[in-house]
Amino acid sequence: MGFAAEGASVSLSGRNVEALERVAADCKRAGAEAIYTPGEITSDDNLKELVDHTVSKFGKIDILVNCAGVVNPPCTILNPNFEEYDKCLNTNLRN
Repeated sequence: MGFAAEGASVSLSGRNVEALERVAADCKRAGAEAIYTPGEITSDDNLKELVDHTVSKFGKIDILVNCAGVVNPPCTILNPNFEEYDKCLNTNLRN
C-alpha cells in the first residue's frame, strides 16, 4: 500500500483472485492505478503473462517487489527430498 499511497501504478500477482481484487481496490482507493494478473509465481508462462500485462498497461516496470516464498519440510542427508528442495529454490530465489 505504500507505493499506492505515493501514487505509483501497481501491478499485483498471486493465486487468490479475491485477495488480488481486494488489494487492487485498496490501491485504487489510495489513488493509484492498479491491475492484477492471477497466477503461480513458479510458472514461467505466468511470469511472462505478468510482465506482458504490466508493460502493456503501464509501458514499463520501475520497481519489482517479490513477496513470494515457501518453507519446505527439513530434509537430511539421509532423507533428501530434492523435489521439495528444487521447489523452494525456484520459488524463493529464481522467481
